[in-house]
Amino acid sequence: MTVRLALEGKFDSAAAFRAFMDGGATIAHAHSETELLSGMCRTLVEKGGYALACALRAANDANRTLRPIASYGIETSAIETLHRNGDAANSGLLCCATAVRTIRPTIHTYAANPSASPWRAAGFDIVPIAHAAIPLKVGASIFGAIVVASADPDAFDAREVEHLVEFADMLGSVLNAWQARNEAQASYQTALSVLTDTAQALSTALECHDPYTASHQRHVAALSVAIAQEMTLSAGEIEGIRFAALLHDIGKIAVPLEICCKAGQLIVHEIRLLQTHAEAGYAILKGLPFPWPVATMVVQHHERLDGSGYPAGLKGNDIVPGARIVAVADVVEAMMSHRPYRPALGQASALAEIMRGRGVQFDACVVDACLAIARRPGFNRLVLGCDATIGTEFSGETSAWPDAADLPATTSPYRTSPPRLTLQQSAAIQLLADGKSVKEIARHMNIGIGTVKAHLAIAYKALGARNRMEAVVQAGFHAIVGSTVSRC
Repeated sequence: MTVRLALEGKFDSAAAFRAFMDGGATIAHAHSETELLSGMCRTLVEKGGYALACALRAANDANRTLRPIASYGIETSAIETLHRNGDAANSGLLCCATAVRTIRPTIHTYAANPSASPWRAAGFDIVPIAHAAIPLKVGASIFGAIVVASADPDAFDAREVEHLVEFADMLGSVLNAWQARNEAQASYQTALSVLTDTAQALSTALECHDPYTASHQRHVAALSVAIAQEMTLSAGEIEGIRFAALLHDIGKIAVPLEICCKAGQLIVHEIRLLQTHAEAGYAILKGLPFPWPVATMVVQHHERLDGSGYPAGLKGNDIVPGARIVAVADVVEAMMSHRPYRPALGQASALAEIMRGRGVQFDACVVDACLAIARRPGFNRLVLGCDATIGTEFSGETSAWPDAADLPATTSPYRTSPPRLTLQQSAAIQLLADGKSVKEIARHMNIGIGTVKAHLAIAYKALGARNRMEAVVQAGFHAIVGSTVSRC
């Protein structure tokens, strides 16, 4: 729109350029430099009434050798032939070299016998008599020149040349913007390639330390991307989420493997050490020049909307959107997968878990997107990277889905399965069993008293307990601190 108005405003007073508004359409629809220059040459001939038009690029050699790159009304090969046969001067194309050398418009009129013209030898019925070469500047550099020719020896008066210069300046501005954009894109792709290689190296290092976590990250990334696409996020946002998901557990490289994969009970000290992986991941990634908040998403992927997560106990909008997506994908993949410390809990349990926490711990829009994806065929392949059905899988029929109202209010939603607690809830129950008060638990876990009460309330509900004594008894009965605790 801006280009069209500029063209109309600048060229409306010159008869030869009244239709030059088509140049704006050419600029708007061209997808490459050559396409743009070819379209503008065509506009000069069809709308400007010239016999021919061509664009030549000046090489970066000592002679600023000119090479035709676009033309209309004449084949570029014919222009090359004129140069090769030494006919540039007779054909009027020599003025192009002068224009580039002097950075000034140059006019040439051919006065010799038209029948001997090299244009006639090149197959032209109408011999171009007058030629105008306008230097084409891109930024501070000379790109080359635009050459137009006419059979009218008086075609290029001062006003016509003035408008051609304005046209070339506008074209140069567009080319300059394109070059800047292409350089930025090239720089972006180079940086992205380096970051991709870095992410792969980090993932490989983690795989040497903990193969389970490395494959978990890849699967979480696949589900996170699918959720982000379902939510119609932009391509850039999705790419950032993919990187964050691929690296969300990279901090576990700083956690001893015997704790990450311990088959038995985790004690409070081990739980606190395992939880440091979120902050360790942030420390590893914060210095990398990602164009997205990857490190922030990594440190926040265990945060929950109600403030019950870690490491900072963030709530609501304090948690970045990408971290909310990774959080849901993380829980679903972890529950559907086998782990050294427990068997797979299955798709039904995983989806029931995020439904239970929808709008409370997990972002409702993210949960809904995940559930929509789970209704389609191939969900197990997406999450686990295989076709095998692990645990109970929902069918595509809506009637097979559990409704939130069907989940018991005072017992675990998994019915026959042991209750599942988060690391925070498990640590609180352990300290409760050790006789610690709520205030002591808060001090020991370095969290607020209100957060401790929230963890205990959720744990009581999952255990079907009404008080401290019942909670401790049920936790001991189910060996809740250990095989069923969430370590994702």
